[in-house]
Amino acid sequence: MPYKRFQIEKRFPRWNCHKYPGLESCGFDFFDQFEGGESDLNKKPDYNPLEKAVFDTRQGRFDIYNISLVLKVNRGFMISDRMKNIILEFPLPNYVIFDQIKYTYKGELRDDLSFIYFYTDFSPFVDFKNSEFWLVTPEFKYEFLSNKDLSPFIITKNLPIESLIDYKEKANYYSTEKKLKIWEKRICCPEAMKYDMFPIIRGPFAWGVYVSDRLQQRLAREKMKGVNYSRNIFYEFGCAG
Repeated sequence: MPYKRFQIEKRFPRWNCHKYPGLESCGFDFFDQFEGGESDLNKKPDYNPLEKAVFDTRQGRFDIYNISLVLKVNRGFMISDRMKNIILEFPLPNYVIFDQIKYTYKGELRDDLSFIYFYTDFSPFVDFKNSEFWLVTPEFKYEFLSNKDLSPFIITKNLPIESLIDYKEKANYYSTEKKLKIWEKRICCPEAMKYDMFPIIRGPFAWGVYVSDRLQQRLAREKMKGVNYSRNIFYEFGCAG
């Protein structure tokens, strides 16, 4: 099942947080507890960090907003009621939703946005043995986007990786000793692939929230405003065999 990573470009240009007046963030402490450092990535958030925040937009209302500048989180975002209702029709991993996020639009105070946050760490479930890794030259990444013949930049399409530790050791060896890079062609993670939306937050992969093809199609049919996907997602989710 093809997945793409959310690339949420819409942000609130103006906002205020009454809980932390005069500061840049409404709650980087939320990041520290649930995503940063040595935090437990499977811990369910038990409070709404945006409870006292009031956002403001004059660009028009969208169905999804990036709040990384507010909370620094990689696996949470704000969504409209319309988008929330669609997402909840699909199989999802552990998540929490805080409703009634306040914002103003054309001077009107509204509270029909929600903050959704996924709190399962799927990084430990990656099956490295059944994933596909290539050994490539440093130029491969840039040539990848040009649709050129990539064969001159590929050393091998069958680099065995046993585990995350093995990955890190080989990545360090090939980078320092051979000036080569490991390319993640296909990532096998059956535990995550049970769902139509899931986060990856640690490991050697692009962090963020991934969306299945069928959910992508549904969001497109419903014309969800503000939905975009990463254009530089180089690997797929799938398993060998």
